[in-house]
Amino acid sequence: MYPVPNRPEDLAVSLVVSVRNAGSPSTAQGWSLEVTSPGRPPVTTEAVHVSGQVEMPGSNGKKIDLAKEDLVLKTAQIPIAQGARVNGVLTFVLAKTSESVLSNNSTALAVRFKDSQNNQYQTPKSVIGAKIAKPNSSPNK
Repeated sequence: MYPVPNRPEDLAVSLVVSVRNAGSPSTAQGWSLEVTSPGRPPVTTEAVHVSGQVEMPGSNGKKIDLAKEDLVLKTAQIPIAQGARVNGVLTFVLAKTSESVLSNNSTALAVRFKDSQNNQYQTPKSVIGAKIAKPNSSPNK
């Protein structure tokens, strides 16, 4: 999450996403993000195309080219083969929102898209800042 350049009142959210096709070859289109915050109505926004290089958090300085890794472009034209996986970055802009509004208040995000047959898919909601429990991760093991 970061302020949109030249529009500091808006917040950009870039997500690293992996999509796997378990069915017939298909494109993926209509990428959107649903943001649910306590005490506010849910907001849904469409993915936007962004160019430029950014350093990925937790990657020891590794930079990625957002234009090359744009998942919207990677999945829109060429069908994803059955069993294949495509990785990329999705970026969304939340108008008149700041990181502090979304952080530490149980805000949840869900990514949605459609296949070429217009079937809709949605990720499970993920709470911003929530830690994922690791199986069998007890200090005594």
